[in-house]
Amino acid sequence: ELDALTFHTPSLRAVRRRYPGPRLITMLEALAGVRRGLVLALGLPGQDHAISLEDARLAVGRTETVRLHPVLVVKRSALWESHVEGLYEPLTLGQTVTTLRAMLDLLEPAGVEVIRVGQQAGPDGLGRAVAGPRHPSLRELVEARRTLDRLRDRLRDARPAGVLTIRCAAVDETRTRGPFNDNVRALRAEFGLEEVVVLPDPTLERGEFVLEAS
Repeated sequence: ELDALTFHTPSLRAVRRRYPGPRLITMLEALAGVRRGLVLALGLPGQDHAISLEDARLAVGRTETVRLHPVLVVKRSALWESHVEGLYEPLTLGQTVTTLRAMLDLLEPAGVEVIRVGQQAGPDGLGRAVAGPRHPSLRELVEARRTLDRLRDRLRDARPAGVLTIRCAAVDETRTRGPFNDNVRALRAEFGLEEVVVLPDPTLERGEFVLEAS
């Protein structure tokens, strides 16, 4: 597994990596024929949403697996010093979810397996994180956002009124509701619904939804 971080040379230089981005591409292509892994960071100095998406595009066809690690500011690190001095600002949680979702939408349909999303500073031995998108389950936040968008698309066509019941597989209940029931509130507000009820249905497979208005 190659701890690349990014293919963006200025961002690599900013975190004191000595190699340029094109060298990473050469290394990955030289390993063709073996199962390759890649670590990509997002939120590095000099890196924005578009650069992260370009990293995902460059990874396609050059690696079989990817870990996506949003940058955390660890106390007493060089990045922490830049953060304290106002020279570096990590991604917000919302920005992180938006970029992660877009990267996953590029990687997974292309056959790249995303084996991990996010990292925990303490358990992963990085130290104590003092800033950055800290969350115990970033992947679930991304999947909740994806689910919300899928439901929005269905509802735009149906235009239900009154009470909306969403039936889903039991394993999808949490991401259908969204964190703290955010998806339920968003759908109720956006479509003028009296109530949104989420019910697990044992007859449905993961990713299947049945919408019923009453």
